[in-house]
Amino acid sequence: MSHSTAFPRGRVDEPRGETDAPAGPTQGGAGSNAGFERDTGIVNRTVLIEQVLAVLCLFLLGLRLTVHYGVTSGDVLAFLLLPLSLPTLGRYWGAKWALACGMAAMVAGLFLSRSTAVDHVVVGRAQIAAAALLGGILLGVCTVLWARTILPLWLVGLCFGLGSLMSVPRMTFVYSTGSWKFGYATPVTIVVLSIAVATRMKWPQLAALVGLMAVAAGTDSRSLFATYIVTGALLLCAGRYTWGDDLRASFAKAGLLVVVLAAILTLGQTLILRGYLGAETEQRTVLQLNRSGSLLLGGRPELVGFKSLLMEHPLGYGMGVQPNMHDISIAENAMQAIGADPRLGGLDKYMFYSGQFELHSITADLWAPYGILGLVLAGIIAVVALRFLTAAISGSRVNALVLFLSCVTVWDLLGTPLWTAAPTLTLLLGSAPVVARARREQP
Repeated sequence: MSHSTAFPRGRVDEPRGETDAPAGPTQGGAGSNAGFERDTGIVNRTVLIEQVLAVLCLFLLGLRLTVHYGVTSGDVLAFLLLPLSLPTLGRYWGAKWALACGMAAMVAGLFLSRSTAVDHVVVGRAQIAAAALLGGILLGVCTVLWARTILPLWLVGLCFGLGSLMSVPRMTFVYSTGSWKFGYATPVTIVVLSIAVATRMKWPQLAALVGLMAVAAGTDSRSLFATYIVTGALLLCAGRYTWGDDLRASFAKAGLLVVVLAAILTLGQTLILRGYLGAETEQRTVLQLNRSGSLLLGGRPELVGFKSLLMEHPLGYGMGVQPNMHDISIAENAMQAIGADPRLGGLDKYMFYSGQFELHSITADLWAPYGILGLVLAGIIAVVALRFLTAAISGSRVNALVLFLSCVTVWDLLGTPLWTAAPTLTLLLGSAPVVARARREQP
């Protein structure tokens, strides 16, 4: 007999059998029935309390209201809920290993900073902030994975997205650079796609993506425009072909994914160069192509700086380590070699803002403070995102929200700072892992 819940469960990741109340006695008198009803009522109230806590924690995680040293109110509540969330990790493919890698990376970053202190300055406050950033992401992932067992996935995304939406007015920098592009776009996308996913139909999700694509085209949002196209294409094609489960089929799906991504990105670049996304976007794209010959390197010259620092100091630097003049000159020389002037656009101030390493990508921001294990963690993130995308090709997991998060994360690994990408990264790592010890259901 299944207990009732406060929210409609929909198709959540766990089958009902894993969260059902214990079966009551099949025989007995009125006393037995009364006892069973009392036990069922207790279970229902317990589930209701857990659901309320999950909704509140998801909202606070998205809100990112700082308490102290980079620790947020959502992190505090997620930490207090660990007795509930940790037992659920074993249900998901690779969740325990990913959490262990993240924790080990923080420990490695601490010891790495001690060895780097010989010729670098280490700032204690920055160490705490670096630990709080990665620790907050790990706590958030545990919370999302747990919330999936008691809430439908669309409600998980909606609560998180509403919190993120409420956090935008506090980010004053977005109003000087573009409030939609750098502030509201991603939270609104999460909220809209969560509502569309709640319908369990494909056409509302496609319609939502088309509307978001039109907004992106009119707001100089090249990366978001491309992400919507990729998400819509994968959603449209999902389930149209039959694939096997062997190794050959996996390679075939991965190859098809690469071809689709390359074709869509080429199409997007063509549309930009022909002025369909506005004259300003066209001029900026032409300048970046002429400067480096590559739209990726032209738009993200920090990648070249990251590569040069990685070659110079492959083990990383450690948490709280400040770059010295030698590090800065290495990065600047590498960027100048591809025609990018680090003195223009504030790159020199941004990349080493407040004396910290900021290399403008998740991968680089995991490597600098956490070393080799940070790179391993970046690899795990890439596997999670690509695994979901390849699964979507066969139609086994069709969900526009998680498709969007996967596409965004693939880009963020190369082109977005870790702090900025933390909300979408947390939601993806909690939403994409598949159930490992139970019947897999479509979210």
